[in-house]
Amino acid sequence: MPPSPSVDAIIDASGSNLDPVILQGLLRLSESLKSQKYDEGVIGREVLRALTVACQIAEERARGSIAAVNIEAPVLITGFGRTGSTYLHNLMSCDRALRAPNLWELWRPTPAPTPQHRDFRISLAHAQLRQWSKAQLQLHPMHPERPDECYWIIPHQHCHALAYNAETYCQWMGALSDDEMRRIYECYRDYARLLMRNFPGRRWLGKCLAHMHYIPVLHQVFPGAKLIRLHRDPREAVLSYCALLGAFTKAMLPDRDPFQSRNLVVEAFAEGASRMLHCHASTDCVDILYDDLVSSPIETIMHIYEKLGLAYSDEFHRALARAAALPASPRRAPLQLTDVGLSEGKIRSAMPGYFSWAATKWGARIWGGG
Repeated sequence: MPPSPSVDAIIDASGSNLDPVILQGLLRLSESLKSQKYDEGVIGREVLRALTVACQIAEERARGSIAAVNIEAPVLITGFGRTGSTYLHNLMSCDRALRAPNLWELWRPTPAPTPQHRDFRISLAHAQLRQWSKAQLQLHPMHPERPDECYWIIPHQHCHALAYNAETYCQWMGALSDDEMRRIYECYRDYARLLMRNFPGRRWLGKCLAHMHYIPVLHQVFPGAKLIRLHRDPREAVLSYCALLGAFTKAMLPDRDPFQSRNLVVEAFAEGASRMLHCHASTDCVDILYDDLVSSPIETIMHIYEKLGLAYSDEFHRALARAAALPASPRRAPLQLTDVGLSEGKIRSAMPGYFSWAATKWGARIWGGG
């Protein structure tokens, strides 16, 4: 039998219809993972997943089937990982006026899902999720038939880099021009168009820490976007995110330091927070403190709707009350910063501007119990 083609060869063979910046990013991701001495199976899994995302939307664009779908004033939730975005996303998805795609749709978005029948892809997603470890799902609960995050349909983002400590890939993303970022982010917009095609009259609801990175071009790709920025004590958010990555590493890469990405996590938080605080003046945004969301979810969401000019219906209020009655998933990592090889001083020195901004806005409340 002839040898299987390399990941880079597959990228080259499949990339003729891709935007050059997306193709370049795939090669940079592959190179970065190779530099960390991951085996071809790991590299293939991650790079080819991103390649599939990019190729699928390129095919849909060529068919001309999505350009006419308008994503008007989408609601986007962002903030660093472990700031309550999943909890808020799940609660807001109770609003029938919003469209928050389920995990199975995000994993296999083509052909465009419809609301009329049970799709065979749901069973495939259930089988796929059974391969995840209990530790991973305890830290980040997932279900094929519940909303999940935009991570799955954005071709380039820090989630790839943080999971595998792909530092040079992060550096590539950090050096992208506004034009290059816009072209990547337009892939996400077109996936949203695809997933909205058979759901007219509803407003897109997305959430992902990756939106932080693309905030410099968000107003170009989504004019009239409504942005929810989540905030939490950086010490707790970084520690909790490291714990999540540690669970992933122990399950998927048991020979690795479970907290190998500690420094990259701090850098990604600092860069993302800086970008998040400088969104364009045309973008409606509201800032939400993690502790407020967890302690008073209904009041917090009512505040969000008022600030962003969203219609808060009686039907949504009843559904929200039922969902909010369920306890939020625990978010405090059973670790200390020293357990993952970090210190408070390192985190503070990496993001002095964010610490200062948060202290001015919330005072001591941003620091939780510390």
